[in-house]
Amino acid sequence: MNVAKPCPDRFEDIVAFVMGELDPAAARELQEHIALCDTCRAARDVLVAEEKEVRAGFAALARGLGPIEQAVLHERERQTQVRVGASDNHFLERVKAMILTHKRLSVAAAAVTAMALAAGLLLYVSLFSSSTAAYALEQTVQANHHVTTYHVKITPAAAATHDVTSGLSEAWVQVGPDGAPLRARMDCPKSEDGDKVVIVSANKIEVWGKDKNMHIFLPEKDALRMVKKMRYVADPKLLFEELQAKQKAGKVQVATKEPAKPGEPITLTVTSKDAPDRRQVCEVDPKTKLVQRVTTYCRHGDHWKQVELREFLDYNKEIDPKIFQLDLPKDVTTLDQIHDKPGLVKGNLTDDEMARKVVREFFEALIAEDYTKAGLIFEGTPAEKMKQIFGRFKFFRVIDVGTPVAGQHPDKKALQVPVKVEWEIKDSKVVKPFSPTVRLTDAEKATKAVRQFYEAVIKQDGAAAYRIMQETGFVQEGLTAEEVKKMKETLAHEHVRFLRIVEMGTPVPHPESKTMEVPLKIELEATPGKSVRQFTPFVRAPHGQPDRRVICGGI
Repeated sequence: MNVAKPCPDRFEDIVAFVMGELDPAAARELQEHIALCDTCRAARDVLVAEEKEVRAGFAALARGLGPIEQAVLHERERQTQVRVGASDNHFLERVKAMILTHKRLSVAAAAVTAMALAAGLLLYVSLFSSSTAAYALEQTVQANHHVTTYHVKITPAAAATHDVTSGLSEAWVQVGPDGAPLRARMDCPKSEDGDKVVIVSANKIEVWGKDKNMHIFLPEKDALRMVKKMRYVADPKLLFEELQAKQKAGKVQVATKEPAKPGEPITLTVTSKDAPDRRQVCEVDPKTKLVQRVTTYCRHGDHWKQVELREFLDYNKEIDPKIFQLDLPKDVTTLDQIHDKPGLVKGNLTDDEMARKVVREFFEALIAEDYTKAGLIFEGTPAEKMKQIFGRFKFFRVIDVGTPVAGQHPDKKALQVPVKVEWEIKDSKVVKPFSPTVRLTDAEKATKAVRQFYEAVIKQDGAAAYRIMQETGFVQEGLTAEEVKKMKETLAHEHVRFLRIVEMGTPVPHPESKTMEVPLKIELEATPGKSVRQFTPFVRAPHGQPDRRVICGGI
């Protein structure tokens, strides 16, 4: 249609008016003008008639888009055999909205545009549907079903608690068809029990406590419990199954960032609704869909600070068999808690009653020199090791067993039982190691201060020892200033005399506590005569055996 030429300054307003885009005030003013101007009124009528034709044409095209969309979806399903991702549905909706709202095309141009869009949609599906499908947690959950081995590193090591995964820093795991570990090795250099290595295999556990030089076999019940704990800390399969469950329950929000370029991971930022100041960032391999890294952050004010990094390495790579073999020293002490169950049966006794019974029977075994029974009560320690530790003492009688006190042991589950025992030392001389600390200084000054302190102790000069302690910030293995001041009386009461310094070791600085540890060995002599000694052993249930009780320290 030919549009009559309206007034030069009115054409844009007439077009906007016909398309419903002119503001009300301008529309009223234009209508007043059109009522008086034949040329502008004719132009309006032509544009209104053309607008109706365009709208009718686009409506027909919109109705025809349904079969086109179905064809697109069918083609995508045929190629990928997966459901349409959210991003693809949004694309189709945008196309449909564009067709329905476009108002400036002619009918013919609209038909050409529709055909081009249909062809473009099919091209989009064929080129990008398989490579840009939206990532979903289910993809990693499914990928984990095909994992047979993996290696995980935790930095820093897991928290040092009284738990099987205490201080865990590295693990190698071989899993079965059901995803459960067949065997595993866990390195825990900073556990509550010191540096230890744990091997789980064939329904048993081997624990090598490097610092204590102890090699312990634990039964199947403990193996299952330890595997469960280990999987909770270091298993990528359980990590993503739990994450998926929390997402479905609305407990966490997961923001997904697709890779911007080749080589970059899929990044998931996980925020818990219950802990908004803590978040995890998971990095997933776009090809394998397996998690590579999990970084945990905590918010401090306006900043996020990294608190933990877990790296999942070597998926489906054969693990060297030597990884699951312990390189034990020749003088290691082996405890077999599979065949020799440690401790005493609790029965119907209360916890307090049982704790007192365990302590009394332990010392009665030492009085009878029954090191086998004493060793079983002392966490299953072999008889020869018990004799080596306690054989140089002569125990006469248990004077008193006090009331148990809870919460003193690091695991907060053991009961501390005060007991007084009459004893004497058989061997007159013994060399004992000490590890006192002084205020942080250079090695030469620290060694000099420790030597002067013990020389004063050897001379039984308590005043000089106390003065040196004040001047150097000396800490004698937990003794208070008052206890050091009274050292002469303490030594006399214990019938022990310091003879000589055998060896001075190399000082070890501890910047975090601003102290320096100075190892040394001192020869002691016990004078004849009996004395009463206060002990405070700890009593608790051994791992995996709640019906039994052992002494776990404090002797």
